[in-house]
Amino acid sequence: MTSNFSSLSVPTDIPWRRICVTGDMLDPEPCDLIVPPRWRSSIAVFRHDPPDEFQPLPHSRVSYLKVCVTLAPFAPELEVKLGRRAADMLEEAFPCHGALLHVTVSPPEAARGGDRRDFPYFADFEPKKRELYEMVSETGEVLSGSSSTLSVGKSSASAQTTENYNIDNGWNFGTNFTYGGTGGGGQVGVQKQEGTISTTGYQTSNVRMTDESVERRELASHTTQLAQMYNLFQAFHVGTNRALFLMEPRPHIRQSEATFINGPRALEGIQEVFLAVVRPREMDGFCVGVLLETAHLSKEPVLEHEETTKVVEFRLTAKAPNLDNSIGKDSGEGKKSAIVHFDAPKGWEIAGYTTATLKGERVTKGPTVVHDGHHLTVTGEVSWRFEEGKIKAGEREDIYHDGTLDVDVVVKLRRKEAEVKEYVRSLFLSARQICCCDKPVDLGKLSSASVTYERPLDRRIEVHRGASSPTRMQESRRLASKIRDEMVRSTTSSARVPVGARRYEETDAFAQRVAAIVTTVEAPMISVDAAGAPGGPAASGETIDAITLLHAPVATTARRLGIPEAHARQLRLRAIEALAAGEEG
Repeated sequence: MTSNFSSLSVPTDIPWRRICVTGDMLDPEPCDLIVPPRWRSSIAVFRHDPPDEFQPLPHSRVSYLKVCVTLAPFAPELEVKLGRRAADMLEEAFPCHGALLHVTVSPPEAARGGDRRDFPYFADFEPKKRELYEMVSETGEVLSGSSSTLSVGKSSASAQTTENYNIDNGWNFGTNFTYGGTGGGGQVGVQKQEGTISTTGYQTSNVRMTDESVERRELASHTTQLAQMYNLFQAFHVGTNRALFLMEPRPHIRQSEATFINGPRALEGIQEVFLAVVRPREMDGFCVGVLLETAHLSKEPVLEHEETTKVVEFRLTAKAPNLDNSIGKDSGEGKKSAIVHFDAPKGWEIAGYTTATLKGERVTKGPTVVHDGHHLTVTGEVSWRFEEGKIKAGEREDIYHDGTLDVDVVVKLRRKEAEVKEYVRSLFLSARQICCCDKPVDLGKLSSASVTYERPLDRRIEVHRGASSPTRMQESRRLASKIRDEMVRSTTSSARVPVGARRYEETDAFAQRVAAIVTTVEAPMISVDAAGAPGGPAASGETIDAITLLHAPVATTARRLGIPEAHARQLRLRAIEALAAGEEG
């Protein structure tokens, strides 16, 4: 019996070839101590064209792509003129809270006029989906992580992955004891699940003996490894010439009451995507376009004093005494007053108060509340009266008129030392884009980040610092859901602008940050013709104060002044530079 084992090729580890990379992340002079920006997302695209023996399709060719993206905080390089103080406060890095990766393949530029059905397309890609299932129970299961291995089948256009899991169900212990018989015992256990899981619509069991080397030759043609962050992942549009990948941070799960939650998690690290591209055999090559958009939150620091309340109870009761000391008709009346003191705790001051009268009868004075910021007094006065009424059963009736004044004073306390709190006010997307074609690509060409979308949130959300609580966890998840909704909305929103059309310092988010740090009492006036708008209100010499330009959205300013939005953005940049110069002076 003759074996055809030798005709099966050994699976090959794919020898990737880089075809393009974001050029601004390359260091042309490694020894000059001048390095590219450390905190900036980057893109690298690798390609492999299997030889003819791995091309099973008669009329098409298969190529492999690996797109590697590094998700990092967005640290824009500001081109606006700022003073030292303003620059120190405005040059910041924004963590990434979500990402959209858009990969497109198309024919070479000279062949794009043909039938779109002949365009190259993605026959498969990995990963396609990654989710997190949380078991809400008191034992606190923890999903610690997973890894996957990718292999390409003999068809060269399909991929298989195997995911290993590691679930820690926590630990348990128990004891028992017998009285009288003098016994005892105990138990300690750890529950864990480790291995590989696969679920289908039927169950079957097979016992077989195989030669692993032969099986690898029969099933796999190429192998490679993918680096993945353990975060939520969703892929779209297989079978077309564009693939869309949505990446979200892993949400906060129910672990421990001591977990620290400061808003939604950041998304940082390397994510690799494998794609199998099929194109007609007569097509010599294809172009690859990659667009990476990352979501960021614009935070506004606010100087606030911690506030609390303290209830001061004022209770005054004047009971009328029995003045029946003669055979005649006796009567009498009197008054009673009281005073309650309250001192603010150390480090606090009294900011105000409110009063609530619970009961008041025969009140002659008050309640009167006086405070000087550190000491508060509550005073009041009531009267009482005793009298004898009609004769009943041979005696006069005793009538008592008591006086009562019950008041709760809610004292508003404010800590003397203010603290800086951060609030999320808006969301924006920054974008990086590269294009890889068969023609020579200038790897040194810069692909600087720009802002493609921004939108204010419905309400400002405080960024908490400290231990978590159920309320803070729910608020964090709502904010994470809002980020996802805005990323999805941005793809078709009318507020979206092309990549490279808008710098960060031209956004409303940057203007709000500048407005938050400005301390100028008298804002400089900016001439409308500084925007460079031809004609219009510039001819009349109209001016507008710089603070108004900062607080108003660009669309509002443009509509009010009758100038294009591009000119309104330039006008606001002039206002920012004027305010920064005034702060330095």
